[in-house]
Amino acid sequence: MRYVEAAGRLGSIAKAAVEVSISQSSITASIDALEASLDYALFVRTPAKGITPTSAGREALQLIRTYLNQTRQFESELQSQGGDDAGLVRIACYATAAPTFRGAAVANHPNTKSTTGATWLQLKSRMLR
Repeated sequence: MRYVEAAGRLGSIAKAAVEVSISQSSITASIDALEASLDYALFVRTPAKGITPTSAGREALQLIRTYLNQTRQFESELQSQGGDDAGLVRIACYATAAPTFRGAAVANHPNTKSTTGATWLQLKSRMLR
């Protein structure tokens, strides 16, 4: 469902594949499988122009978005039932400060996950390799 939603929102199978870090063929297979199970087309595919939702596809995408949002809400509520704080913390800071901030942010919350992203300089150096 996430793959289909991303493709519909972005209007492109290629862009959806990049966003969810999966192959274009996997996105296409997900769309094809859902269309086959529903027995109607969700998208009109136009070479070099991407995809456009059909009228039924627009309604289906809204239902899919609602479903995905409710699923995230349900998972969050279910994780918090133990009384401990749980969730994902995203920290934006310089790489040298990340260990300090990350440790302080999650030290008292063992069910919390944290991520730090690469800095612009790290990304630039990877591109130049």
